Amino acid sequence: MKSKDVQGIVPARIGNSGITGKELVSFENNVDFAVYEITMQAGESIFLVPAFGKEYNHIYYMFLGSATAEISTGDIAELDAHVVLSLTGDMQGKLIAKEKVRLFSVYVKQSSENDTSNPAKPLVRTLKEIVGTARDIDFGYGHSRRFLVKGDGFNISIHNTTVYLNTSIPLEYKNHIEAVYYIRGQGKYTWNNGEEEHGFTIDDASGDEGTLFLMDNNDAHHVETKGVESEALCVFYPALEGTENHKFDEEGASSSY
Repeated sequence: MKSKDVQGIVPARIGNSGITGKELVSFENNVDFAVYEITMQAGESIFLVPAFGKEYNHIYYMFLGSATAEISTGDIAELDAHVVLSLTGDMQGKLIAKEKVRLFSVYVKQSSENDTSNPAKPLVRTLKEIVGTARDIDFGYGHSRRFLVKGDGFNISIHNTTVYLNTSIPLEYKNHIEAVYYIRGQGKYTWNNGEEEHGFTIDDASGDEGTLFLMDNNDAHHVETKGVESEALCVFYPALEGTENHKFDEEGASSSY
């Protein structure tokens, strides 16, 4: 398991895209996806390209700001905070920021054995479309809002997760690798039987803060939140079906998907 605070990361070029971003998860972490945070200022534009090759899907979660996306398919999308834009390696685009933007960008290789991992159209999905639907999973200690699931064809899951204040829960994902990026809240992760821990305090998504936790070995871990609700962006690989929920035993000693 690994942790990173975004404040200490120097922006670097993302693959062959020409874009710079803060590397949160690298293919060198021996996982099948890479994650970056990209920051843009009002009036700035960038080209959205499959930074690691045309066989890679590229997905963008805007969690601050607003922008216009012009896609090579001819589609134009107006993006606001908590909107996901999902593109295959055959698609490119241009993003023009209307105000300060923070993007959570994910790159994942398409599944060669699954033709549905290469959809013909870009996918745009908003948080408002998810809240109160079957994609809004109440796991007892918060909500997991699922922007991308297996049936969407992008072979990776992207969630927005809120965890209630003053919560203490044990978690373990035996069948999935998870990267979770906190953009708001206060708390602590503990792993390796309590021998390692890392805390986070993030006022809100308008600053330049964030803390990333990568469960790269299906690590069992414990999450504690303190006096405020916490919010995170989550990546699961391989993709979830979308209906999974935590299964706590009678003592609350463990949970898994």
